[in-house]
Amino acid sequence: MIVFVLVTNFQSTKDYYNGEKIHKEDAIGTVTLSIRCDTIAGKSDSDYIPDDGIILDETEFDLEDGETVFDILTEASRTYRIQVENKGSAGGAHGMVYIAGINYIYEMDFGDLSGWVYHVNGITPSRGCGEYVLEPGDRIEWLYTCELGHDLDEVYEK
Repeated sequence: MIVFVLVTNFQSTKDYYNGEKIHKEDAIGTVTLSIRCDTIAGKSDSDYIPDDGIILDETEFDLEDGETVFDILTEASRTYRIQVENKGSAGGAHGMVYIAGINYIYEMDFGDLSGWVYHVNGITPSRGCGEYVLEPGDRIEWLYTCELGHDLDEVYEK
Protein backbone atom coordinates (compact mmCIF):
# COMPACT_ATOMS: atom_id res chain seq x y z
CA MET A 1 0.00 0.00 0.00
CA ILE A 2 2.84 2.41 0.83
CA VAL A 3 4.46 1.79 -2.58
CA PHE A 4 1.13 2.48 -4.31
CA VAL A 5 0.78 5.81 -2.53
CA LEU A 6 4.40 6.78 -3.25
CA VAL A 7 4.31 5.99 -7.00
CA THR A 8 0.80 7.28 -7.72
CA ASN A 9 0.47 10.87 -8.88
CA PHE A 10 -2.65 12.12 -7.08
CA GLN A 11 -3.97 15.38 -8.52
CA SER A 12 -7.05 17.47 -8.01
CA THR A 13 -9.24 18.24 -11.01
CA LYS A 14 -7.86 21.77 -10.98
CA ASP A 15 -4.27 20.49 -11.09
CA TYR A 16 -4.99 17.93 -13.83
CA TYR A 17 -6.82 20.40 -16.07
CA ASN A 18 -4.12 22.99 -15.50
CA GLY A 19 -4.58 25.13 -18.61
CA GLU A 20 -0.83 25.14 -19.29
CA LYS A 21 0.58 24.18 -22.67
CA ILE A 22 3.02 21.28 -22.41
CA HIS A 23 6.49 21.81 -23.83
CA LYS A 24 8.07 18.54 -24.92
CA GLU A 25 11.85 18.40 -24.82
CA ASP A 26 11.99 15.41 -27.20
CA ALA A 27 9.54 16.78 -29.78
CA ILE A 28 10.06 15.51 -33.33
CA GLY A 29 7.71 18.11 -34.82
CA THR A 30 4.17 19.36 -34.40
CA VAL A 31 0.62 18.30 -35.25
CA THR A 32 -2.62 20.28 -35.26
CA LEU A 33 -5.90 19.34 -33.64
CA SER A 34 -9.40 20.73 -33.97
CA ILE A 35 -12.66 19.62 -32.34
CA ARG A 36 -15.93 20.50 -34.07
CA CYS A 37 -19.61 19.72 -33.79
CA ASP A 38 -20.96 21.63 -36.81
CA THR A 39 -23.56 18.93 -37.51
CA ILE A 40 -25.45 19.77 -34.31
CA ALA A 41 -24.82 23.53 -34.01
CA GLY A 42 -28.18 25.23 -33.57
CA LYS A 43 -30.01 21.94 -32.93
CA SER A 44 -29.99 22.20 -29.15
CA ASP A 45 -30.02 24.83 -26.44
CA SER A 46 -27.15 23.06 -24.66
CA ASP A 47 -24.46 25.40 -23.37
CA TYR A 48 -21.86 22.84 -24.45
CA ILE A 49 -22.63 23.18 -28.17
CA PRO A 50 -20.99 26.35 -29.49
CA ASP A 51 -23.07 28.41 -31.95
CA ASP A 52 -20.35 28.06 -34.59
CA GLY A 53 -19.72 24.36 -33.81
CA ILE A 54 -16.08 24.96 -32.85
CA ILE A 55 -15.07 23.45 -29.51
CA LEU A 56 -11.35 23.83 -30.23
CA ASP A 57 -10.15 25.69 -33.30
CA GLU A 58 -7.12 24.29 -35.11
CA THR A 59 -4.36 24.29 -32.48
CA GLU A 60 -0.74 23.19 -32.71
CA PHE A 61 0.79 20.63 -30.34
CA ASP A 62 4.34 19.37 -29.98
CA LEU A 63 4.68 15.73 -31.02
CA GLU A 64 6.94 13.12 -29.47
CA ASP A 65 7.85 9.89 -31.22
CA GLY A 66 5.14 7.25 -30.81
CA GLU A 67 2.33 9.58 -29.73
CA THR A 68 -1.17 8.70 -30.87
CA VAL A 69 -4.33 10.61 -31.73
CA PHE A 70 -5.60 9.72 -28.25
CA ASP A 71 -2.47 11.16 -26.61
CA ILE A 72 -2.94 14.51 -28.35
CA LEU A 73 -6.68 14.59 -27.54
CA THR A 74 -5.84 13.92 -23.89
CA GLU A 75 -3.25 16.71 -23.92
CA ALA A 76 -5.79 19.11 -25.47
CA SER A 77 -8.33 18.08 -22.84
CA ARG A 78 -5.93 18.91 -20.02
CA THR A 79 -4.59 22.11 -21.55
CA TYR A 80 -7.91 23.63 -22.66
CA ARG A 81 -10.15 22.10 -19.97
CA ILE A 82 -12.28 20.15 -22.43
CA GLN A 83 -14.16 17.23 -20.93
CA VAL A 84 -13.42 13.89 -22.64
CA GLU A 85 -14.95 10.57 -21.69
CA ASN A 86 -13.45 7.42 -23.12
CA LYS A 87 -13.84 3.67 -22.84
CA GLY A 88 -10.87 1.33 -23.07
CA SER A 89 -7.24 2.35 -22.81
CA ALA A 90 -4.33 3.27 -25.00
CA GLY A 91 -1.38 0.92 -25.04
CA GLY A 92 -3.20 -2.09 -23.62
CA ALA A 93 -5.56 -4.26 -25.65
CA HIS A 94 -4.06 -2.91 -28.87
CA GLY A 95 -4.95 0.70 -28.07
CA MET A 96 -8.68 0.06 -28.13
CA VAL A 97 -9.90 3.48 -27.00
CA TYR A 98 -13.42 4.62 -27.82
CA ILE A 99 -14.35 8.26 -27.31
CA ALA A 100 -17.86 8.32 -25.85
CA GLY A 101 -18.08 12.08 -25.27
CA ILE A 102 -16.30 15.36 -25.76
CA ASN A 103 -17.38 18.63 -24.11
CA TYR A 104 -20.39 16.83 -22.57
CA ILE A 105 -21.67 15.86 -26.03
CA TYR A 106 -22.08 12.10 -26.16
CA GLU A 107 -22.63 9.26 -28.56
CA MET A 108 -26.33 8.82 -29.38
CA ASP A 109 -27.27 12.29 -28.04
CA PHE A 110 -28.57 13.11 -31.52
CA GLY A 111 -29.79 9.70 -32.69
CA ASP A 112 -28.68 6.09 -32.78
CA LEU A 113 -25.99 6.80 -35.39
CA SER A 114 -24.45 9.84 -33.70
CA GLY A 115 -21.09 10.10 -32.00
CA TRP A 116 -17.49 11.23 -32.36
CA VAL A 117 -15.18 10.28 -35.24
CA TYR A 118 -11.68 11.42 -36.04
CA HIS A 119 -9.86 12.22 -39.26
CA VAL A 120 -6.15 12.51 -39.88
CA ASN A 121 -5.23 14.61 -42.91
CA GLY A 122 -8.84 14.42 -44.11
CA ILE A 123 -8.98 10.60 -44.01
CA THR A 124 -11.05 8.44 -41.63
CA PRO A 125 -8.62 5.83 -40.29
CA SER A 126 -9.63 2.20 -39.95
CA ARG A 127 -8.12 1.86 -36.46
CA GLY A 128 -8.78 3.21 -33.01
CA CYS A 129 -7.43 6.56 -31.89
CA GLY A 130 -5.16 4.83 -29.38
CA GLU A 131 -3.53 2.88 -32.21
CA TYR A 132 -3.01 5.66 -34.73
CA VAL A 133 0.61 6.81 -34.33
CA LEU A 134 1.09 10.34 -35.62
CA GLU A 135 3.75 11.84 -37.86
CA PRO A 136 4.99 15.45 -37.80
CA GLY A 137 2.64 17.71 -39.76
CA ASP A 138 -0.46 15.53 -39.30
CA ARG A 139 -3.78 17.37 -39.01
CA ILE A 140 -6.25 15.74 -36.58
CA GLU A 141 -9.95 16.59 -36.60
CA TRP A 142 -12.48 15.29 -34.09
CA LEU A 143 -15.95 15.67 -35.56
CA TYR A 144 -19.43 14.91 -34.27
CA THR A 145 -21.52 12.91 -36.71
CA CYS A 146 -25.26 12.28 -36.69
CA GLU A 147 -25.17 9.59 -39.41
CA LEU A 148 -22.13 7.35 -38.79
CA GLY A 149 -19.96 9.81 -40.70
CA HIS A 150 -22.10 9.97 -43.84
CA ASP A 151 -22.97 13.58 -43.00
CA LEU A 152 -19.25 14.40 -42.98
CA ASP A 153 -18.40 13.24 -46.53
CA GLU A 154 -15.84 10.86 -45.09
CA VAL A 155 -12.96 9.43 -47.08
CA TYR A 156 -11.90 6.11 -45.61
CA GLU A 157 -8.38 4.78 -45.21
CA LYS A 158 -7.49 2.01 -47.66
